[in-house]
Amino acid sequence: MNKILAIYSTTVSLSIISGFGLYMTLANANEITKSNIPLANNKVENQQDNAAYKQIAKEKMAQFGKQLKSALLDAIATGGFENAVEVCQNEAPKIAAELSTDGWQLSRTSLKTRNPLNLPNEWQKPVLLEFEQQAQNGKPIDKLVFSDTVNGQFRMMKAIPTGQLCIACHGTNISPELSNKINQHYPQDTAINFSLKDIRGAFSVTAPIGQ
Repeated sequence: MNKILAIYSTTVSLSIISGFGLYMTLANANEITKSNIPLANNKVENQQDNAAYKQIAKEKMAQFGKQLKSALLDAIATGGFENAVEVCQNEAPKIAAELSTDGWQLSRTSLKTRNPLNLPNEWQKPVLLEFEQQAQNGKPIDKLVFSDTVNGQFRMMKAIPTGQLCIACHGTNISPELSNKINQHYPQDTAINFSLKDIRGAFSVTAPIGQ
């Protein structure tokens, strides 16, 4: 794992606005490229190695949010929130795929999803429920982070607060025109009635650890 630490030495302070207007903030993060992401085929043998995996995961989540936010803001500027619905449907999976390199897999999930492809799996749902409990107990949403390594797989999730930009498409007062647009693209939508105090969902990152 010394190879990982030698390749990956960037220090990132993170939290950024993302998906459907999901909010976090990012500070001093270098752009991720395939060349500076170490292969995730080594063992997490000590705390330093584990920290390296966490750092890579955080940076990938930050990049996802940054790129999707930019695409959404451009869409809103040119065609309003109705245009953003189509852009988010097309661009979010594309951005996630582009960042899912070298064994790393990046996605978003939520207890209330718009796209059924983002439904939480068997390990993500308990984490989301735990995030909800911690938030109810007063822990800030942007501080809710989970990570572990199970059966040779590093896993990490970070909660995404509901931001002001989210409310237009995911709040309690969605315009009829926008609601119709959402229903056309997402007939199984359950991602509504959010408020600024809610957890919108979470980023999820996994990577295989060496056999």
